[in-house]
Amino acid sequence: MDIIFPNGDLVGIEAIAIVQRERTSPLPVIFVSQRDDFAARLAAVRSGGHAYFTKPVDAGRLIDALDRLTGSEENQPLRVLIVDDDADFGQQCVQSLEAAGMIA
Repeated sequence: MDIIFPNGDLVGIEAIAIVQRERTSPLPVIFVSQRDDFAARLAAVRSGGHAYFTKPVDAGRLIDALDRLTGSEENQPLRVLIVDDDADFGQQCVQSLEAAGMIA
């Protein structure tokens, strides 16, 4: 939801606040705006917003937020390839990464 409309700079936030008050369980809401000030962000949180992005929106961060809100985030371990001319050092790296839950 964009927060800026022709009739005001926080109209989008105000509209979501009204919708959220009328619901028994809140809707997940992501706000997008050109505004990057504290007042706009605070109003977005108070209205029930779950995330706030400034334009231009980073697509990767937006996808991460959508995954968190929809519960479709996969918890697959990261895969790392270690290439080093020192086999002992490479093995130390592998052990450290695997201890952190990664596949090396």
